[in-house]
Amino acid sequence: MFADLLGDVRDRLAFGQLHDHRLEQEREPASRPRPRHRDRVHAVGGARHARHARVNERLVLEEVQMPPHALPRVMHRTRGLAAPRFRAGEPRTRREPDRDMQFPSAVLLVTELHARHPPRVRQLQGGGEQRRGIHTPKLPDRHHHPPDPLTHTKQRKAKFIINVSRKRESMPSLLNQVKKYLPVSSRSFHAFEQKNINKMQYLEGAIEKLQAQNAELLQKLDSLKDQSHEAHSYEQTRDMMMFWQLFRHSDENLEEAKKRFFRGLPKAHGLARLFQQAETKLFKEFNSLCRKYNIAYWMGSGTLLGAYIYNDIIPWDDDVDVFITRKQLAELQQILQDDETFHVTVVWDWYVPCKQIRFKLRDEKNPTFIDLFPLDTITGNYSEAWNITSQARVDFVSDIRKKFTGTEWEKTPYLYDNSALAEQIEYVLDEHYRALSEKINFTDDLQTASGLVRGIENIDETHSSGPYPIDDWMPTINMRFDDFDVPAPPAWRKYLQNLYGDFLQIPHDIDSHEHVDNHYLQDDAVLASLEKYVNS
Repeated sequence: MFADLLGDVRDRLAFGQLHDHRLEQEREPASRPRPRHRDRVHAVGGARHARHARVNERLVLEEVQMPPHALPRVMHRTRGLAAPRFRAGEPRTRREPDRDMQFPSAVLLVTELHARHPPRVRQLQGGGEQRRGIHTPKLPDRHHHPPDPLTHTKQRKAKFIINVSRKRESMPSLLNQVKKYLPVSSRSFHAFEQKNINKMQYLEGAIEKLQAQNAELLQKLDSLKDQSHEAHSYEQTRDMMMFWQLFRHSDENLEEAKKRFFRGLPKAHGLARLFQQAETKLFKEFNSLCRKYNIAYWMGSGTLLGAYIYNDIIPWDDDVDVFITRKQLAELQQILQDDETFHVTVVWDWYVPCKQIRFKLRDEKNPTFIDLFPLDTITGNYSEAWNITSQARVDFVSDIRKKFTGTEWEKTPYLYDNSALAEQIEYVLDEHYRALSEKINFTDDLQTASGLVRGIENIDETHSSGPYPIDDWMPTINMRFDDFDVPAPPAWRKYLQNLYGDFLQIPHDIDSHEHVDNHYLQDDAVLASLEKYVNS
């Protein structure tokens, strides 16, 4: 279809080109005589068919002689034409290039004659009727004139005819390849479109079915995971019960047997044990200082658990955790402001993130420290206050992450409080506390307080150890730690259960509970400072 269309277009354009550029004596007759048609009386009278004046007899020159300089102009106009014009009476059929009338080839094959030779005519042998080929000698450049420039429209027509002529052999193969994928009619196209629509609908339905099957499989997988977890928990519980029954003596209960088991575990050794000894000594000095100045505090977290089981630091722990009210913390900082041995340091930790408040030695080479966690005293509903404070902690962390990402704090994860950036963080903390004070009631009087909440600057929102009613924390009780007594909350068991669940089981982080890098402890100056402090 496309090939026929292109052939017809080419024929029409070729015909028009010849019509425009042949000799003036060769133009079509009109319905009446004209000055250039004096060779015939009337156009209709010369026609083979009276009703078709376009199909007529004409006088056509058998040969044409012209000066040599006009030949390139004629060749330029006729280059790429597929065939000569039809003679009158010939049927209008799809035309093929006449092998006898190939002007470009004839010109290229012309014999080079000397300039003194006049133009002559040579017979060109083709496969059929003989045509005249014009040959011209090779002329100097000064006698050669370029063809007249064509108009834009004529240039496009000539260029199109030339391209079609050159690519005629490759065009059918390309079109045949296209025809394999295109319908041959509008009806076929609509059928083709509908067929593809039906395929898409089928695929969409198949995808929806597969998605439903996938969701069902995921649900079954979750169910199997739950069943597997339940089975594993059951087997673990059964095995532990059998173990404790075998381990327990006849004269002790299960809790006493568990305590005996943990106490039988080997203690830390090497650098870890040296650091624990330094921690214990610093804790003892902190306890004496607080008792001297009536600073109230409580053991917390792993330190409280270690005091209950070991009367010492847990073998796999390496720090001391202490709770203190915000008012008491401020008093302690004031007391130690000019102290030569101890001081309170503040460092903003990017990783947690939190505000690390620590009781430390002024000896910078000694890494020993005690974590101080501030508690705020409140009035009113302590359970509601705990939930509000926990959410305020989440909001505060989100805010500082948003405002300080990409700053020096992220590049330097441990930021001391004497820097300008730390002051900006403190300002954000104050803003959140002002907003929090509008929701809960803070007080500095322990006697009138209904409960305690952890400060939003260092509370871990993932650990739900609260709420803290004041009766669970006041008045304090004493628990033995090494060779000295340490204050603890009266409801310490409830606190440990809320924090750890079954606190008499081996923890999952037993091998990863590390606050001080061992490579740091191996430094010669650090090691010498620790040994000197422990042995003093």
